Amino acid sequence: MKKIILKCTIFCTIFLIILIILSHIVVPKNNSKEAGMEDELANGILAEPENTIDVLVVGDSESYSSYVPREIWNEYGITSYVCGNPKQPLSRSLSFIYKTFKTQKPKIVMLETNTIYRRRSLMYPLYELSDNILPIFKYHDRWKTLTKNDLFGKVDYTTIQDSKGYYYSDIIKSSKPGKYMRRSKDERKIPKSNKLYIKIMKKYCEKNGAKLVFYSAPSSKNWTYEKHNGVQALADSLGIEFIDLNLKNNEININWNEDSRDKGDHLNYNGAIKVTKYLGKYLYEKNILTDHRGDPNYQEWN
Repeated sequence: MKKIILKCTIFCTIFLIILIILSHIVVPKNNSKEAGMEDELANGILAEPENTIDVLVVGDSESYSSYVPREIWNEYGITSYVCGNPKQPLSRSLSFIYKTFKTQKPKIVMLETNTIYRRRSLMYPLYELSDNILPIFKYHDRWKTLTKNDLFGKVDYTTIQDSKGYYYSDIIKSSKPGKYMRRSKDERKIPKSNKLYIKIMKKYCEKNGAKLVFYSAPSSKNWTYEKHNGVQALADSLGIEFIDLNLKNNEININWNEDSRDKGDHLNYNGAIKVTKYLGKYLYEKNILTDHRGDPNYQEWN
């Protein structure tokens, strides 16, 4: 019996070593699309100089369609980055938070709330974990394009994304909101697993000196008052500030004939600027963020 256990242990150890070596080979050595990096816009955070990002934004496509970091820089000198990608589940949001805090010390982490209602299989967190620890599972197809640098080179993230994670679109496809945000006392239930992710996220942010904030981007297709009630109840129970921009149209003035790129699902640039101006003022009035516009170390932002 002992011999069998020993053989299994040796086999597993060798197999793990092989996976680690292969992971080092296939993992992109830069954070560009040409180097094989997935979600290169969001992963541009990896190339930002250390400790230069004040605000981190995470979430699905609603996040990178509604928040324009350059606009907030121009107005207030606050640096921010959007680590959003399509259909981002909370496990991926948390992964981007972990990834960011390795080299950055943002004071505010903003979570766009549409992802709070995304359901994933119980295996997805394991898949996410394997991506971070053993990239061979995520990048196994890269064997087709491997170069000498992949075999012997070191990881060096140098590709700066000028948009800082924002996805630009000037397409206009109008929306007819209909019953959008009609008041209701009903509450859309949030999956228990997602509540757990939020608790982990909040605790991690606080441990690292950051404040977690919820915000909901205007979306006549995705958002409802029932969803608002669900997120508000969660925010209240955890002491998290929640900004629902779907309820602030008097201040933001979203025009659904002009401010959406896909019939109310996502905002276009014009709509995103309106949202960003509101959020920029909110961040500025926190009085905890620095205006870096006169700092020579931030010249790239100009």
